[in-house]
Amino acid sequence: MAECERVLFEDVEAGTFVPVGVLVTRVRHLRGLTQREASDQIGIDIRALSLIETGRRTVKAVGMLISLADGLEVPRTQFLEWVTSEMEFHHTGLRGPNSE
Repeated sequence: MAECERVLFEDVEAGTFVPVGVLVTRVRHLRGLTQREASDQIGIDIRALSLIETGRRTVKAVGMLISLADGLEVPRTQFLEWVTSEMEFHHTGLRGPNSE
C-alpha cells in the first residue's frame, strides 16, 4: 500500500474523542464515496460497514483495521490511533486531555 497522508479533523486533533464509526463516515464522505463504493474498496460487506459506521460493530481485529485503513486511504498508524482511543475510552472512561 502506498503511503497515505494523515486525515486531519480539528476536533480529533484537539483531543476530543470521536467514535471510530463516526470517523469512518467522515473519511468516506471526504473521499466522496457511497457506502457501497467504500465497502467495495475496503473489501467488506456493505452491512458490515453500516454496522461499523453506526457503532454497532467495533473494530478489534487487526485484519479489519488494515482493510479499513487501506480501503479509505488512511495511514494504518493513524487508524490504529483511532481504534486505540476508542478502546481506551470505553475501557477506562478516558475523555481525552480536554476533560475535567
